[in-house]
Amino acid sequence: MAQWAHYSAKSEEWLQILAQHPEVSLMAKLPPSVTDGTESELTWRKRICVELPRQSVEAAGAPVGITVKEPLVPVSNPSGEIAVRVYTPESQDSGETFPAFLNIHGGGYCFFTLDVNEIKCREFCSTYRAVIVSVEYRLAPEYKWPVGLNDTYTALKWLASNAPSLCIDPKKGLIVSGASAGANFACTVAQRARGDPELKGKITGQLLQVPQTCWRNVDQGYPEKYKDQLLSFDQNKDDPILHPALFKLFMDAYPGPSTDPEMSPLLAETLAGLPPAYMQVAGGDPLRDEGLLYAQRLEEDGVPTKIDIYPGMPHGFDTNFPQLSASAKWRADLESGVRWLLELAGKAHS
Repeated sequence: MAQWAHYSAKSEEWLQILAQHPEVSLMAKLPPSVTDGTESELTWRKRICVELPRQSVEAAGAPVGITVKEPLVPVSNPSGEIAVRVYTPESQDSGETFPAFLNIHGGGYCFFTLDVNEIKCREFCSTYRAVIVSVEYRLAPEYKWPVGLNDTYTALKWLASNAPSLCIDPKKGLIVSGASAGANFACTVAQRARGDPELKGKITGQLLQVPQTCWRNVDQGYPEKYKDQLLSFDQNKDDPILHPALFKLFMDAYPGPSTDPEMSPLLAETLAGLPPAYMQVAGGDPLRDEGLLYAQRLEEDGVPTKIDIYPGMPHGFDTNFPQLSASAKWRADLESGVRWLLELAGKAHS
């Protein structure tokens, strides 16, 4: 079955980028420090994934029209604390309340800090007049599955229990939001919250961008049930951003039970009862079919779902190549999708 293979065909715009920039992405080329054995690839990637976003944040300067705080949240198994960065719109009315987003960054479960989504979170806070809680979950390989997932769920519960002091009104919207690995966590915490008395009914929406929804076992591939539908991993193996060698690095660093729905949310028995979802999927992404099949299952199980697809574009194209017309469309679609989620939340509580 190749029902979505046509989305792999590269656009003329993307072919021009490939011709002009053979290396295309920092992720696709290893530096001398790795090739000569001075440092491991994982160590190098971790380092640059801290340094580069920090430089971007410094270049952006101080935020305007919003306040930013960074409290610590206690976590367990193992015990410790994680930072959450809270962005709040400035207001002349001390009693004003806002919708909220839990922002979960991507990075293959191994990379990045809160800085990677700093500019995005500022923009969301200002554009939607919403409180953004960005979570710094603990990373692999130092922390194995399900530590990062559990950290994220703890942050969600912290947000919900502290909503009044954070100027949050969940009835205006409480959206779990993530890209790539962050979208995997967003899917899973939404499923987990569905049966949690403390959170049941409180999440109003899911924002899922280029999501990983089903782990591909190194030796056996995808679960038998979906093998004939999840074909994009092979069809898009030339993705220069999420290429096979990088994906293997992630899998080696983040082992876990690939058939557990808490690692592969696509494998949940039912998706009924989940909050509405807005999804963005790249046609040239190895994860494409995982996103499209998850959207299909959401719709079949009665979950309001809206999806935009970007034919021929690779994983993460919008951040790596923001100048592309496809990236401009991604941003415009994103705004429409977020406003749709907020509108649904408002209607549900009107």
